[in-house]
Amino acid sequence: MADDVDSGLKQEVENQLGKKFEWRELEDGLNTVYHLSSPEVEYILKERTNPKNKVEWFRAEPELYKAIKENTDIPSPEVVYEDFSTESYENMFYVMEKMSGFNPQNMEEELTQSDFEEIMLQYGRILGKLHNVKVSEKYGIQGFEDGEFTSSEPNEKWSESIEGAMSSWQDIIQDEWENPSNIEYSSEKIKELLPEKPDPVIVHSDNRLDNILLTDTDITGFIDWSTSWTAHKYYDIVRAKYLLIEWDLSFWDQDFDEEKLEQKLIEGYSQETGFEENEKYLKTENVYRYVTTLWLAAGFANWGQNLGEEKHEEMRNEITQRIKKEQKKL
Repeated sequence: MADDVDSGLKQEVENQLGKKFEWRELEDGLNTVYHLSSPEVEYILKERTNPKNKVEWFRAEPELYKAIKENTDIPSPEVVYEDFSTESYENMFYVMEKMSGFNPQNMEEELTQSDFEEIMLQYGRILGKLHNVKVSEKYGIQGFEDGEFTSSEPNEKWSESIEGAMSSWQDIIQDEWENPSNIEYSSEKIKELLPEKPDPVIVHSDNRLDNILLTDTDITGFIDWSTSWTAHKYYDIVRAKYLLIEWDLSFWDQDFDEEKLEQKLIEGYSQETGFEENEKYLKTENVYRYVTTLWLAAGFANWGQNLGEEKHEEMRNEITQRIKKEQKKL
C-alpha cells in the first residue's frame, strides 16, 4: 500500500471508477506512477509530479494513447479516466488499463538472439504503423491544449527543430555534468544533411526496451509517451536501432548479432511502409546518431543520480566515448 497517496486523489479515483483499490507506487520515473488493483481489475495511474514535464506535454500522453488505439492495432492501453483540473488534489493525473506482459529488461536470462529478431521485426512494424497516424503539421515535442495537439516551440523547418533540441541538451550537459565533454557540431552541416521539410510523423522519442511489454516474444504493450515528438521518420528509425539494439543490449551478457537485429527492425518497418535504406536515409544517419547520443548525455544528468559511484563513473565514461565517436563522423 502506498501510504503517501494524496487522499483527495485516492477518493476521486475510487469514486469515479466505483471500486476500492490497493495502491502501489511503481519505480521512479519522470512522474509518479501507481499500480491500482482490485479482485476484478488492474489499472495504472500516472500523476504529474515532475515540474520539468510541462502541463501540455502531460496532457498529450493520454491523447496519444487514444489516437494510436483508434487508428492502429498497436497494443496500446485504453485510457479509462483523466482529470487535469486539480481542484480536489494537488496534481493532474490519468488512469489507463494495465496491459499484460513483462518488461524485457527483466528477462535477461530468457531471451535469445532468435527471440530478439522476432521482437525487432514487430517493433519495426509498430514504427511503420505509427508513422501513418497524423497529429501535427509542425515539428517538436507534442503537447495538447484546447482540444488539439500542439508542438512545443514549433518550427517550420526540421533542421531548426533538431538544432534547437541539440542546443538545449548541450546546455544541460554543460550545466549539470562535472567537467563535461567538449561538444561541437556545424550548423551548416546539419542543414546540409537533413531535409528541410520532411513529413512530420509521431515518434516515441524514448525507444527503449523499458517501454515495451512482452508475452513470450509477442509485444503486448507499447507504452510511455512522456516526451513524444513530431519529427522526421528517419530520426525514429535511427533512434530505435541505436537505443534498442546498440545501447540497451550492450549491457546484457549475451553476444548478440546486432547487424541481424537491425536488419529485422528495418524488415518489419519495410513490410508496413515499403521503406528501403536509400541514399537519403544514409545521409541523415550520422546526424541522428549524434543527436541521440546528446539526448542520452543530457538525460544522464537526471537518471545517473540513481547509480552508485562506480556505476555512475562507468556509465559517464561510456557516454563520453560515444559522444567523441559520433562527433567524429559529422
